Amino acid sequence: EITGRLIIEGKSYALDQLVLVHQYFIQLKDQLYFIARLDLLRVIGFFKKQSNRLILHQSKYPEFQKAILIQLEGSIHVDYSYLKPATKSQIEEKGFDLENEQLIYLSESEDFILITPVMRYGNQEIPVLSKKQIQAQDKLGNVFTIYRDENAELQFIGNVLKQHPFFYDQETNDSYYLHRKRFLEEAWFLDAFETWRNKGIHILGFNQLKNNKLNQHKANINIEVLSGTDWFETKVMGLGKTIQILAFILSQREKVAFNTNLVVVPASLIFNWRTEIEKFAPSIEVKIIYGNERSKTSESFDQYEVVLTSYGTLLSDIRFLKDYRFNYIFLDESQNIKNPESQRYKAVRMLKSRNKVVMTGTPIENSTFDLYGQLSFACPGLFGSKQQFADLYSTPIDQFKDKKRSKELQSKIKPFILRRTKEQVAKELPDKTEIVLYCEMGAEQREVYEANKKEIQDFILNKSEDELPKSSMHVLKSITQLRQICNSAALLADGKSYLQASSKIEVLLEQIESKASNHKILVFSQFVTMLDLIKKQLEKRNIRYEYLTGQTKNREEVVGSFQQNKDIPVFLISLKAGGTGLNLTQADYVYLVDPWWNPAVENQAIDRAYRIGQHKNVMAVRLICPDTIEEKIMKLQATKKDLVKNLIQSELRAKKQITKFQPGNYILKTQEHSSFQRSSNLFFLREKSVLSVQRL
Repeated sequence: EITGRLIIEGKSYALDQLVLVHQYFIQLKDQLYFIARLDLLRVIGFFKKQSNRLILHQSKYPEFQKAILIQLEGSIHVDYSYLKPATKSQIEEKGFDLENEQLIYLSESEDFILITPVMRYGNQEIPVLSKKQIQAQDKLGNVFTIYRDENAELQFIGNVLKQHPFFYDQETNDSYYLHRKRFLEEAWFLDAFETWRNKGIHILGFNQLKNNKLNQHKANINIEVLSGTDWFETKVMGLGKTIQILAFILSQREKVAFNTNLVVVPASLIFNWRTEIEKFAPSIEVKIIYGNERSKTSESFDQYEVVLTSYGTLLSDIRFLKDYRFNYIFLDESQNIKNPESQRYKAVRMLKSRNKVVMTGTPIENSTFDLYGQLSFACPGLFGSKQQFADLYSTPIDQFKDKKRSKELQSKIKPFILRRTKEQVAKELPDKTEIVLYCEMGAEQREVYEANKKEIQDFILNKSEDELPKSSMHVLKSITQLRQICNSAALLADGKSYLQASSKIEVLLEQIESKASNHKILVFSQFVTMLDLIKKQLEKRNIRYEYLTGQTKNREEVVGSFQQNKDIPVFLISLKAGGTGLNLTQADYVYLVDPWWNPAVENQAIDRAYRIGQHKNVMAVRLICPDTIEEKIMKLQATKKDLVKNLIQSELRAKKQITKFQPGNYILKTQEHSSFQRSSNLFFLREKSVLSVQRL
């Protein structure tokens, strides 16, 4: 006799008692439980028709067990109630008294690597994600069963889950999986293996994987750079301009005795350049000339290979910078000197170097004349005077659409330009590229942030262990305020008046203005008030946009307008209102203004553009304020350690328990509550048995 039952939240239900709604839901009172797996639906449907009782003749049972029951054991607990527990002698005879082993098997399925955790009991290997019951036969032919070590298996599963956030939604299979590109990323792969081995887990099958040879040492760049002295490099974001320049600087070590190079960037990119150097070329010594405490002399420049500064600082410090002769000068985002009448342009023309390189993804923002300022710096004398360039090229091309002059100009500048676009190198790029832009706070914004940070630190330190849990809402509110300040101090609803200056808005607008003419852009924020500040700035610049929050009634109309109207380049979306359920494949740039504790939520937002129907490469950009709670959130995401304990999963409909961790730090433990649950997870965590097999 075979019967079935389902245990939900500690209560047992016969399968014929279950009410199926809309084919995929089980209804229990006023709650719906989603059944994601078709095999479970088929089992429930079958036993409902059989009044939850299937009787087989003994002669038919072995065939039924082999064809049906064993196939179900991976996902459904089959309780062979006629089997007796093993005796001590049976346990010793079959080696079940030996210490159980934890194994991870690696295998391939097309472009994915399968990661299968297995527990070895005696000479039997049981996938820990399966529901299989251990069976064995002694020398007398008696079949018996061994209980699985649930505590050890749960700990084993936890050690696997902690290594990648994608695994949390994959517990309905025997294996976890990652795309080959993600699996072989050094930052994940090496750390995960080291952690597992330290916990006594044996990893098998790696040598059988294709293309598994990795360099375990820190990245050293060895890129062949096209020869040349004066270059005007144009690439869109994410195609490796920074790394190519670093590779070129390294190559200069063997060619010149003097290798001090000046790199000038927008203030918003100072931290990005520093991070890229530390990551890809750590042997390069860097001198940063930026901020109030900066050095105002060139005396120590000979000790460094890179002197890194901003356009604004260059203007202030041109007095001593102009007297030093550099090897190379690199101008990043060189459209900043497109106006030959500007102070920036006049300042960079005073600099001395052996050679010069300018880099930009948007060499022409307004008119052909934009090229003059940039190329007259990189290639002095190429075009003659400003008036000659205007008369010969920019006026005929821009005002009269003169194709002949356009071809002449193209021919003239071609030898001095190294240009690559996404379309040209699409085969070299992943479908989705994710980068971080660091946005250094201004003085007032930093002052407000530090004051609020000190307040929450003092509050936590002055509370006892017993008092702290009662103050969870206050702490949570304070954390939210810190995150708001990272966007703009103007978001604080504390009755004080703050300037609306925001480093993030400045960086974001700089990005939008450079891309709006050729790209569609999504901007996500968790704070509607932040979207409102961005909206005001877009309106000042006459940049059209669509706007979607939880208050938007005509969602379909708004989405359609953005998708179909080429004149609307920007879509402002609140993360909670538009992070899921939208298809925005016209967009190829996604900006996440503020980070979220759960990276899966951010990935959902990015996937509004990166989904079926998208034919362009998608660039996802996170805006982060360095030395703030945002950077700590990013570090937590990057390390992938203890995600369940350290990351807040939700701010709403959750009970939060706060415990002291270290002075000034904290952990928020979250337990989700929802009337709508995934049944697949429920089966895995709470299910005791589904099918019961008895002998009559």
